[in-house]
Amino acid sequence: MTIRFLSTLTLIILLIQSSIALSAELTSTVDRNRITINDTLSLTVKLDQQADSNSLNLTGLQADFDVLGISPLNSSSITINNGKTEQIIYTQWSITLAPKREGTLTIPAFNVGGAQSRPINIAVTSSGTANAATAPLSVSVMASEVDAFVKQQIILTIELSAQTNVGNFNGSPLSIDNAEIRDLGQSSGTRIDNGVARQIIQLRYAIFPKQAGQLSVPSLTFTGVQGGSRGFFGSRGNRVVARSKALTLNIKEQPNSNSIWLPSESVTIRSELSGDASQYQVGAPITRRITIEAQGQTAEAIPPVSNNQPGTNQAQAFKSYEDKPQLNTANSAQGLVGTRIESMAIVPSIAGELTLPGFTLNWWDVKTQQWRQASVPEETINVAASSSQKPSVTQTENQSLDSTAPVGNLIDNTSTQRYPWLWQVIAAILFLVCLVQFILLKRRPAVQAQPSNNTERSENENKAWKTLKSSLDQGEPRSIRKSTLEWAKLIHSDIRPMTLNVLANLTDSPELTNALANLESQLYGNNSEALSKQEINTIQNSLKQLRQDSLKKHAKAHDKNTSLKPLYPQ
Repeated sequence: MTIRFLSTLTLIILLIQSSIALSAELTSTVDRNRITINDTLSLTVKLDQQADSNSLNLTGLQADFDVLGISPLNSSSITINNGKTEQIIYTQWSITLAPKREGTLTIPAFNVGGAQSRPINIAVTSSGTANAATAPLSVSVMASEVDAFVKQQIILTIELSAQTNVGNFNGSPLSIDNAEIRDLGQSSGTRIDNGVARQIIQLRYAIFPKQAGQLSVPSLTFTGVQGGSRGFFGSRGNRVVARSKALTLNIKEQPNSNSIWLPSESVTIRSELSGDASQYQVGAPITRRITIEAQGQTAEAIPPVSNNQPGTNQAQAFKSYEDKPQLNTANSAQGLVGTRIESMAIVPSIAGELTLPGFTLNWWDVKTQQWRQASVPEETINVAASSSQKPSVTQTENQSLDSTAPVGNLIDNTSTQRYPWLWQVIAAILFLVCLVQFILLKRRPAVQAQPSNNTERSENENKAWKTLKSSLDQGEPRSIRKSTLEWAKLIHSDIRPMTLNVLANLTDSPELTNALANLESQLYGNNSEALSKQEINTIQNSLKQLRQDSLKKHAKAHDKNTSLKPLYPQ
């Protein structure tokens, strides 16, 4: 009896659930089932009961359609018909679709809460090239170069053409695998074709391929609203869509060469010296600016000037200290223009003719398909002796015997002859002044050192040294360069600006010079190889020796009885 009762109850529950499921109806309808590739489609999915607006899964649409918009709606109303009250409840989704390809496409069946709709077939045909001039919206993509080299600039122009009653444009962002993309901006205007005016919008991009092979520019989708106006509830009018054709570019490897790879339309290099050339003196710094400008390249792609140190015969004639380079990339009608400015302070050590080194940069001319050179020749300047040098004793004696010497500079010999006691008075006064100064200095308390400042400097140096060793252990080039310069500025605060080249000159180590040059080349040049373990050890050992030498120099500079602690403790 109990088993029969349970079976009956189960059957009743199943029948109730089945009746509920059958009572819920899900329908899919479209405004048309034949469209062109540039048309949009309105899909309406309706469930005759209330449901969550996120319960409709649109994943099945993504294979053949782009979902341009979706508007869910929950509605509940009560109607009275012939005295009978009836409640109407439904959930509706209004979806705008754009076909991805031509042919027969399928809107799949949807399932919401157990209710299922039927699939719909959509026939998509070509819009035809003849209709591009009369279509509400069309789009084309053009490349300045179909065949190009790695890292060569390619100007990509995307042109939208629309009827004058089309607005509210929107499009998918440009994304290209294995390429760097720089936005060059957009322009708009009007073009008249056979008496018909159309809106023209151009989007320009600079593309830099990263590797050889086939570079694919994907099809791009743009939409607009035709007719109507933009109201409180959004844009009213017909949604129109346009797709561009995919574009394939052939990217070639760089020609075999030992030179740093810099493809460009034009490269110029120039040198400028600060100040008046006739006023150059020993010990007075001169600023030299090297400006490199490359058409069709970014500033980051321009390699640093490598031969900026004096030659062997000029090594004692001057010292140079490099500043951080200035990088700037600007837009132009021909694309990007990269500018790299390197500034260095030149301090002459001796008087006479001083020859500053020249510079040469190899680059690849993308117009003529051949190597070219941009260079700055050697510059010779004349350096005078420092104006602070005192005249010799012989010159002073000769001047005192010269009858034409200014009266204000020498004591009149006639006065000394007339008043022979004058020299004794002057000597006595000078003696008393010196005696008073000596007594004051002896009574003055000894200047105490400031251990707190010295300790703080020591702690900062220790912290910077630990950071540098940690960077060397990790082997990351940018971190090594940053921590090396920060430590060097603490250990040699008297040298400004501090650069890797200046640091290498302090050690007189060819191995360190080469290792730091490879580090710069890896960061700013065409060298993609990581620093070797041997180079990292060379940097660490050389800087450790420089640190120890600085410690000894600091210890000798202080008296044994001073209270100052060593600046760089071990």
